[in-house]
Amino acid sequence: MDVKAHYRALRNNFNQPEGIFQNVRMDEIAHVLDCTIRNAQLLIKKLVELQYIEWIPGKGRGNQSKICFIKPLEELKFEKAKELVKQGKISAALQMMNEELPIAYSFEEWLYSHFGARPEEQADIIRYPFYRPVLRLDPAFVHRRTEADFIRQIFNTLTSFNERTKQLEGELAHYWESKNDHKVWVFYLRKGVKFHHGKLFTGEDVKFTFTRLKSLGTAAPLLNMIEHIEGSGSYGIEFHLKESNILFPHELCAEYCSIVPSDLDELIENRDFQSHPIGTGPFRIVENNESIMKLHSHQEYFNGRPHLDGMEMWVVPDYNQSRVLDQLNQGDILYDGEAKREHKTFNELTGIETGAVYLSMNLRKKGVLQDPFVRKAIDMAINRSKMIGDLKEMREIPASSFFPDISSEEIREEGDLLLARKLLQQSSYRGEMLSLYTYEMTSNEKNVQWLRGQLEIAGFHIETIILPVTQLTNPEILQKADLLAAGEVAGAQPDIELIHMFQSENGFIQNHLDDASKEMVSECIRVCRMESSFEKRKELLHKLELKLAEKRQVLFLFHIKQRVMHDGSIGGAIMNARGKIDYRKVWLRK
Repeated sequence: MDVKAHYRALRNNFNQPEGIFQNVRMDEIAHVLDCTIRNAQLLIKKLVELQYIEWIPGKGRGNQSKICFIKPLEELKFEKAKELVKQGKISAALQMMNEELPIAYSFEEWLYSHFGARPEEQADIIRYPFYRPVLRLDPAFVHRRTEADFIRQIFNTLTSFNERTKQLEGELAHYWESKNDHKVWVFYLRKGVKFHHGKLFTGEDVKFTFTRLKSLGTAAPLLNMIEHIEGSGSYGIEFHLKESNILFPHELCAEYCSIVPSDLDELIENRDFQSHPIGTGPFRIVENNESIMKLHSHQEYFNGRPHLDGMEMWVVPDYNQSRVLDQLNQGDILYDGEAKREHKTFNELTGIETGAVYLSMNLRKKGVLQDPFVRKAIDMAINRSKMIGDLKEMREIPASSFFPDISSEEIREEGDLLLARKLLQQSSYRGEMLSLYTYEMTSNEKNVQWLRGQLEIAGFHIETIILPVTQLTNPEILQKADLLAAGEVAGAQPDIELIHMFQSENGFIQNHLDDASKEMVSECIRVCRMESSFEKRKELLHKLELKLAEKRQVLFLFHIKQRVMHDGSIGGAIMNARGKIDYRKVWLRK
């Protein structure tokens, strides 16, 4: 017997406020509840015991009873929403509460009281809100920074880059060496490493990972340079490359090179590897759905068990606009835009993100963008400082490069709408509709709406098209775009990340380059892969940026300010190059 459901049915049928008696017959109650008179009497007795109602039975045949409702329906919904949250059904709870605005505020207060560090059965667990589910965690298909960050917690690569020392370090490989002028690389693997499901890690897993990547058609720039892979005993692996590459161990730090188990085909018969992947990393996924992601520490992690026992990410759409954001708790962590308010008791980590938000022009597509006057008019219509000032949030400084230190030193020509109109009049543009694409994300959508407004003032006709990032990485769709607004986060190894970005067959810029620019990019990358100095590689890449910007194939817009705020009870909180916290090193003060 669902007493609460029956109570709601009675309340909805007898539309009377709390605290007021009304006449009712027992047969009416039985009819509403679709039950016998006897069961209706039992239910009334139960509701009285729970203090949901007051009941005055009618005395004598034909006399009506009296019922008075005591329990507000909003309280029942509040209790139901709490139960849903405890079951991990946060999206359903939020949807229910959004329909009850008078108590939505109280529910948000209750929900936020559960974020941060909470002792649960003596376990150290951090909970925090995020605005969307993170269900695509297969390293082969990583596209966004949040997914990449979680992949780092769940998987390991052969090598890793230490952001503090700026040195390459071993991860699943403890040593490596090259032969034949850097065309053959041998990696010696750690022993005793276990995947989350207990399987021992060997060279077969490495070979399987890269064979799988090649069959899936992902990571093509890296895979295309590999001629073949062969084992060297159980704990050695040799990569034979088609040409010399001094950077190869650095390139293996990329998230898509994370090692997956060789028995994956058997595992996916019983699990969705996208949402519930298995790696060797410090945390393992125990639950991941539209409402919540739960990770527990990997007790046998080869590089030392994490200090945290677990993490929980609760999906709370629009949580950064929540009316109770100020009611932060011990152990809370807030990222980026949602960390914009001041909190005296919170520690703040900030930095300018390496990478930039940019506008790509599709010069592979026939049409008015082939006209240099049109491209310059688009450039002049965009005042970067005005864009930052109008949209604010995490937009920080105008960009002229993917490297913020270069942008801060260079003086570029600022936008000028009058000049943009004059250039447009001198051009071949005759009112054609130009398509401006981006991928789904609130900040991206604000960017393209602002850009559209400025371009229309200059005299262009613009339509905006917003797609999921998984669709926008399809080369066929990219070819439909005249303009594309996107962002690139260059990470701990910005030169390596940019090399991969410029070469990616699914990349935004790569798919918009004309043939001459593609050759220029390929030559720059070929030289970079022979250069051991980061500064010289950076110089080469910046020269490439300048040529693309001069041709106006790529218009750099702005750099983003990274910001993380956390309560002082959290120790070991260090912001990485992607603006996230590395949870492997986090611990809690109690």
